[in-house]
Amino acid sequence: IRITMKMTLKAISITVAMFLGVMSNSVAQSFEPTTSWPYIYPDFIQGQLIMTSGKTLTGLYNICLEGSTLHFIEGEMVKEASTLDIISVQIGNDIYVNAGGKIIKTVGKAEKGVVAVESIIDMAKLNETGGAYGSSSSTNATMSLSSLEGIGGRANMNHMELKNAKESGRVLPIITKYYLVFNGKSVPANKKDIDALKGIDKDALKSYYKSNKIKWRDPASLCSLIDFIAKQQSTL
Repeated sequence: IRITMKMTLKAISITVAMFLGVMSNSVAQSFEPTTSWPYIYPDFIQGQLIMTSGKTLTGLYNICLEGSTLHFIEGEMVKEASTLDIISVQIGNDIYVNAGGKIIKTVGKAEKGVVAVESIIDMAKLNETGGAYGSSSSTNATMSLSSLEGIGGRANMNHMELKNAKESGRVLPIITKYYLVFNGKSVPANKKDIDALKGIDKDALKSYYKSNKIKWRDPASLCSLIDFIAKQQSTL
């Protein structure tokens, strides 16, 4: 998956090095996003946006779970930032990078790149049928999706109106997906996608697998894999 903007490894590394040591999930841990507030954080949080132009903008930011996009406050309105303008953004103590046009959270820093996690709405689970006493919940599911689309799909919405309505929605089921971000690309962290990469000695990769038991959801394990792959691609 090619990163859609001109994001350099140097820019990512500098950003992550500045903030990764103080990353914390404390704000988000006690909060559950809902269909009427499909955001990672319970409110918009002070942060810094690093743009492809080189500018750094301070503002109030949040990550919308629908599409993994960056939303910000302008005046009283919620607006969506163009991923073409984003290299990375710090929200509170968390760092997000632009990976393939999605704004996803860094959870580990390798020498040659970063490990990042995308939080995704489990739409299948959200739309499960079978309401109370065996009745169908399809109507509730439709209402939930309508509410979600109203927030995630529209710009220029009033911040306070959204905030006041966030308790009225259903809790969103969330799944997470890990990525390796390096050499100007974003690769899903799984054996199939890694094996399909070009510029890697396949015998060396098999040997690496044998010597290193890869844990596909462990940032430390994935950081080591990033450096191995990046070194392979630079020598072939």
